[in-house]
Amino acid sequence: MRKLILILWAGILSVFSISCYDDEGSNDYHSINEVKISDWKKGGYTAIFKSDTLKITPLSYLDTVRKEPVIQFTEDSDPSRYEYEWKVVASSSTDDRDKGIILGTERNLRYFVDLKPDSYRLFLKVKDTKTDLIWKSYTSLTVLSVTDKGFFVLGEKEDGTVGMDMISMAKDTIVLKNLLEGNGLPELRGPMRVMYTGSHYSETPAMKLWISTESGSYYLDLTSFASGPMNTLRSMTYSGFPMPDMLNVVDMAAKRYYTSMTMSRVMMTEDYVFGASLYSDENYGNPSNRMDVMSEKCFRPFPYIFTSIINPSGWIIYNTDDHCFTLLKSADGLSVTQLQDNIGEAFPWIQPAGRICIYGENTFNTVGGSSNGNSFALMEDQQNFYVYQFYCSIRNYVPSDMPQKRAGYTIDKSKATGLRSGLLYAFASRRSLLLYADGQILHAYDYVNHIHYEKDLGDQITFIKFDPYGNNYDELMVGTYNAAEKGIVTRYLLGTDLDSFELEPLKDCRWNGLVKVKDIDYRQ
Repeated sequence: MRKLILILWAGILSVFSISCYDDEGSNDYHSINEVKISDWKKGGYTAIFKSDTLKITPLSYLDTVRKEPVIQFTEDSDPSRYEYEWKVVASSSTDDRDKGIILGTERNLRYFVDLKPDSYRLFLKVKDTKTDLIWKSYTSLTVLSVTDKGFFVLGEKEDGTVGMDMISMAKDTIVLKNLLEGNGLPELRGPMRVMYTGSHYSETPAMKLWISTESGSYYLDLTSFASGPMNTLRSMTYSGFPMPDMLNVVDMAAKRYYTSMTMSRVMMTEDYVFGASLYSDENYGNPSNRMDVMSEKCFRPFPYIFTSIINPSGWIIYNTDDHCFTLLKSADGLSVTQLQDNIGEAFPWIQPAGRICIYGENTFNTVGGSSNGNSFALMEDQQNFYVYQFYCSIRNYVPSDMPQKRAGYTIDKSKATGLRSGLLYAFASRRSLLLYADGQILHAYDYVNHIHYEKDLGDQITFIKFDPYGNNYDELMVGTYNAAEKGIVTRYLLGTDLDSFELEPLKDCRWNGLVKVKDIDYRQ
């Protein structure tokens, strides 16, 4: 028993010796030199891929102005005593022993950022060469592409071909030009749409940037903008129906509020509507713009998908052959249901003879308790124009759930000066205003109170659109053009005074020298 106690006591002494420093064999023990790494920059670091140099200069004291990390030693601070290592690993890791990339081996980090855009953990290790002890701490590092945030601007170049610029806001606001140049696509003409599918919490092949032109539609790499003849919807479609080689995309329902990507997607071409679940590969089957799943007849869809902008669940497709609104209940459904009318409702789903749809828009308007946002349709017949306001959101698990009509309005043509089909239109989310542009005049018509306003913007208006993904519901983006400045994008704030129509240009939010603007979409 005594022997066992002596062995245990010897073991305990050996453990304590690890935390002490023995001075040349004497019995005089000293505390080890401790290294403390603290006060990382709040929120971590953000850098732009192949643009920024990451500079971190650790201090020996806290400086709230310079906001650098602090390294402190309890004993010797002789710089020759210490070795340093800066290393990045995947953001999911909390251990620097995982596979990563060493960025530097000096106390001060100077690294030209050549890391793939992603989220990382940045470790700093300090080794005391006298004791061989290692101390470490970490913070976050987010590497962005210069194209990770901002506005894609599609339009026409001076030579008549399609071009795309970008107002990048990944860090500082800069304008990137000629993004389609040398990207592997043939010469394109007739710009129509630019459409970003939205982002996901992790990178996925379903995240795409589409451009649609009269020459065809293609998706692009989100960083390099490279593309090719096979980057088409046709290459992802496996249908028993005869299909043309080019399926020209005119609209898609792919994202929700704050541009996050939905896990179901509806794609619309000039002749077809396709849907898919993205929990597997993004593959499309037979078209869904059919009134009967057993029928091979596809009606021609109006080129806009009505849905709830905040959380899409239920998609309304307007049938231009039979002039009626139809419901696609699930994204991968193979047919639609014709919506039915009841006596005394605000407007008809099935249109009277001669009435057609000329414009549609999904908004953040919440009239009638529409928490996911109302949609609007502008209708026309030989006598008048009409505004339909409705709520697309349904509960898919409730078979009887259907879209709800919120309101219907008849426009007073005697007061809606210059209103006609073929113009540019936009519906405000928080005011009862229909905007329409004709030449350099921007009109606003209050369809509830029948009041008309107009503003002369001085240049040809080529594009109008309210901010669709939640930066500011009252923000209006306007594209204009003149020979001296070329394409111009200006961001305005719509006034909230219900008795006037005021547009305030936002500070430092006017950019010129762009393509002649046809469409704009936002990436975040």
